[in-house]
Amino acid sequence: MNDVLKSLTISERGGGKVTGLRYDSMDPLSHRLADFPFQIGGAEPLSAMFDQLKGARLELKFGGETVAGAIVNGRLVAGSEKQPEREQLTLMLDGGELRTVDLSAATGVRFTDATLQQQFRDYLAALAAARSKDKRSVYIDSTDARERELSPAT
Repeated sequence: MNDVLKSLTISERGGGKVTGLRYDSMDPLSHRLADFPFQIGGAEPLSAMFDQLKGARLELKFGGETVAGAIVNGRLVAGSEKQPEREQLTLMLDGGELRTVDLSAATGVRFTDATLQQQFRDYLAALAAARSKDKRSVYIDSTDARERELSPAT
């Protein structure tokens, strides 16, 4: 990355102004992931991740029904001879009712908070980027949002 930054020349034409240059962090993955309000363990169930987000709002789809509420807790329920192991979430619905739902029955789960949804995307992107250590992204910040064409200097 140092070689790229040493030889990079940016010239702006057309009224905008380059305000900054950023690139992917070289911090260890554990440091980058520590900034998130949740952790996704390798072998932990999804309910354990949701349990870290008590109070966050979710929307779950069960066929034609949509259930929305704040997370009270998430847990893994041990199986028995009659019933397999299952993951459950307890939600406080808008009307104040507590409802326990089976995560495996949900056909869709969505965070209703756009910030939390973006954090989840960013977390997954950090995991994906860590798998390809030879790839790095460079970001050029500008004063306007116009699209630009980039080309190598000759």
